Amino acid sequence: MRPLIIAGLALVTTSCGLGKEPPAPDLPPWKYSKDANGVEVRVLVKGPYTYLYALDGRLREIRYDSDNDQKPDVFAFFSGRDTPDRLEIDDNRDGRVDRWEEYNAQGLLVKYATASRGSSPDRFVDIDPVTKAITQIETDADHDGRRERREVFSGGKLTRSEVDTNADGRLDRLQTWQNGVLITEEVDRDGDGKPDIRLHRSKSGAVTRVEHLQK
Repeated sequence: MRPLIIAGLALVTTSCGLGKEPPAPDLPPWKYSKDANGVEVRVLVKGPYTYLYALDGRLREIRYDSDNDQKPDVFAFFSGRDTPDRLEIDDNRDGRVDRWEEYNAQGLLVKYATASRGSSPDRFVDIDPVTKAITQIETDADHDGRRERREVFSGGKLTRSEVDTNADGRLDRLQTWQNGVLITEEVDRDGDGKPDIRLHRSKSGAVTRVEHLQK
């Protein structure tokens, strides 16, 4: 669905003459308003799309009402190129943004965040724009602004996890994964920021050896 949204926005922008240049003179009259940052803009409503232009004619934002309920659920933000820099999306149509996407200069997705509840992001995902594979996932399950888990991927497979198990803001467990299997864990039991032991695990997850680490 995401590529379709981007492609649709680009198509509408181009076909309506709404890109880097001011729109065609035969389009409906402008309305003046202010955007979310309080900046004065010119507004044009055309079908399910609302276009916000800076006073110098540059496109700043497109709002898209996908279900025609008079409430936009996709907000695309621009900074001078034909494709958006970022999207804010109300995926569940409850009136609150719950997905945030960022794009590079080529219009390819590089990262996104989602909210499992409300409108505060709690899952942060980095993407390889070429392969579209996930390279990293961070989570903030308790919405305290600190990310308790970081997962690193290579070739789309999980290779490493860093975990704050007690939510004190310090990572205390480092996990190494191979082919989807947890093989070792380094654990900081006294909270000094350095691991005390390394647990070796079998494919079934059972601990096969405990290695005590020097600090």
